Amino acid sequence: MIGSKGKKIGIFGGSFDPPHLGHLEISKIAITKLSLDQIYWCVTKKNPLKNKAFFSLPERIKKSKAITNKIKKIKIKFFENKLKSNNTIDLVKHLKKVNKKNILFLIIGSDNLIKFHKWKNWELLSELIQIVVFSRKDYDKKVKKTVTMKRVKKIKQIGANAKKAFISLKNLESKKIDKVLLKYNQLLSENKKQILQENLKDVRAAKRKHFIDRLILDEKRIESIRYSINEIMKFKNPLNRVLENWKRTSGLRIRKVTTPIGVIGIIYESRPNVTADVSALSLKSGNCAILRGGSEAFNSNKILANLFRDSLSKNKIDKNCIQFIEDKNRDVVNYLLSNMSTYIDVIVPRGGKELVKKVQQLSRIHVIGHLEGLCHIYVDKDADVKMATKIIANAKMRRTTICGAVETLLIDSKSLKKQALPIIDKLISLGCKVVVDKKINQLFKNKFKLAKEIDWKTEYLRAKISVKSVKGVHEAKDHVLKYGTMHTDSIITNNTKTAEVFLNNVNSAITMHNVSTQFADGNEFGFGGEIGISTNKLPPRGPVGVNQLTSYKYIVTGKGIIRS
Repeated sequence: MIGSKGKKIGIFGGSFDPPHLGHLEISKIAITKLSLDQIYWCVTKKNPLKNKAFFSLPERIKKSKAITNKIKKIKIKFFENKLKSNNTIDLVKHLKKVNKKNILFLIIGSDNLIKFHKWKNWELLSELIQIVVFSRKDYDKKVKKTVTMKRVKKIKQIGANAKKAFISLKNLESKKIDKVLLKYNQLLSENKKQILQENLKDVRAAKRKHFIDRLILDEKRIESIRYSINEIMKFKNPLNRVLENWKRTSGLRIRKVTTPIGVIGIIYESRPNVTADVSALSLKSGNCAILRGGSEAFNSNKILANLFRDSLSKNKIDKNCIQFIEDKNRDVVNYLLSNMSTYIDVIVPRGGKELVKKVQQLSRIHVIGHLEGLCHIYVDKDADVKMATKIIANAKMRRTTICGAVETLLIDSKSLKKQALPIIDKLISLGCKVVVDKKINQLFKNKFKLAKEIDWKTEYLRAKISVKSVKGVHEAKDHVLKYGTMHTDSIITNNTKTAEVFLNNVNSAITMHNVSTQFADGNEFGFGGEIGISTNKLPPRGPVGVNQLTSYKYIVTGKGIIRS
């Protein structure tokens, strides 16, 4: 095993026939620039794209070890006998399986980039690993004509367009923005039939059936989108608000004033409503947005984005304020995260754990988001049973696939018979799978599977819940602090003092008292919609709406004041 903790590992593959100082120099630069813990020289028996080897495999391995013996971070590896393959895709899959925490970089020269489309499963490879290309003088002109470089050029142009559009927004009146939102609402209504047709294409092609609930649009959900747009439109202009205002003895007058962030890059999965929400929220707060939705909702996202751009054009505003990336290749995401800091000011990921984790690990741009929504509800001994049952049934089963769905239920051990029996019976009647600890299982005559350690760490996103007995509010909050993800956690009790202990000690972005965790939603907070929910300890935290999509600056004025 490579190691239990994650490392940054570079993969430098080739025939090394023979290894030379150029290979060594590339490795040194990669170690420094990428802050690599290790770089593997993966020697191949035979390069699939080359005809003949000049040196035997043992000779090449020996020469490679000799030339790299002074650099401890370079390891000479030969995997092909074990893998029974000389394809890079199989090597990458193997290394990712060995330790999922490792961050892998594929190091290639520009000569290989030209031929990259000939590699086995090259598109999948670009999704699995971040590719780093080193320039080679004789090949750089040819590289510019490759599919990859054409893709890069398009993405850079989108970034440049966004920056230009952002500048154009600076002096735009708030009324003008509201007209865009009003027109968009109208276009959503007029094109409802077409929206549903495009969404149907995505639903029919869906591979992950349990995520269809996130994907599907119907008339009710389109009206819900329109309602959100209308609510966002009602917000006052969030810019140029004076947050603080004070005067110093020196005569300085200091004001802390809200400003737009700039260009927001959002990478998201499944939910088409995100396209509409983000577009409206970004524009209302004076920002521009670059949208990169998942391929599973491509058709739905495209039409919703294009309608917004139509609304911008009809109101004579630069339509590049909102741009939708139509390239489905996931390598685009890697490029956005690692090479677009010149154009993008903040990244917002919305989707599953793997997507968010990847974004947080690879992004060179500030990230607003949450890794998981592992939400808890604690039922105190002083809770009203009927109320608790109603809340928990809603928190788990209303929509199981959203980040605000409760995943772990904690019940005071002093009231197990009173609380656990009706609550769990209700969940089962609604089709929820339940795993419990030993104490609760005894209460039910051992009819359930016992919860394992992994269950307390799992965001199920389906009709399943883990249930545990705890000794009062202090053990409940300790469990939340240990296993929670600082998203949303709730206590059910009629004892206000107990509630205060829980609310003050659980450091989640949202803490609740006698409320379903499904209310962890910007719309329900009165924000009209949300760009996402942030579990960052620094602001913004919780649902990120219009007012949260701002930064601030200090305006300092005086009358000829100089510092002594």
